[in-house]
Amino acid sequence: MCLFPTLGEVSSLVKEIKELEQMEEEQKILGKGKQVAHFYSSSVVKKKVDDYLAYIDFGHCKVDEIIPWRVDAGGDLYNCLKAGIYKEKIYPALVSAMVGTVTRACIGYFATDKGVFHINKIITPTGLEVVSGSGTIGIQEDSLMPHIHVVVADHAGNAYGGHLFSGTIVKEYVEGFIVKVKGVKFERIWKDKIKGYPLYFIK
Repeated sequence: MCLFPTLGEVSSLVKEIKELEQMEEEQKILGKGKQVAHFYSSSVVKKKVDDYLAYIDFGHCKVDEIIPWRVDAGGDLYNCLKAGIYKEKIYPALVSAMVGTVTRACIGYFATDKGVFHINKIITPTGLEVVSGSGTIGIQEDSLMPHIHVVVADHAGNAYGGHLFSGTIVKEYVEGFIVKVKGVKFERIWKDKIKGYPLYFIK
């Protein structure tokens, strides 16, 4: 006897969704000339589910293997991960979690208007805690591309987050898990419209 509901049974238990509510803001201006004030008016609108589905893509795959890893003191977190992933052929995959400490962090954000990353180097006298880390591992222009985001925190609890870059040096250790998947290929393909490489799921 099956103790768990099938996919069809689960779907039948969920109430049909036809519309979703969305908060929208409209900028308004009061006054003229130099005496101008800007304010935002918020309202809730309803949109059809299909309006949202036009923006999202899915890929279906299965878990092949779960792989724990550790980078020791002095290692470059990004480059050590990339080297190990390449040697062990751990792709396509998901970086599901990481925790540990670093002496400095090189993290950045994507400047869309320029099509480049702006990298911030964060250093404190006591180091930084890696409180979160996740991402994907795929191929970009025939090259291995781990795309990882991290959040680090200083001794006062201030948090800094963004795209993980080389130059992030491990203090004591950083550990985590990678989930290797099968049945799909992760590939990043250049799109002029956004000046970037979104991830595609190719069978």
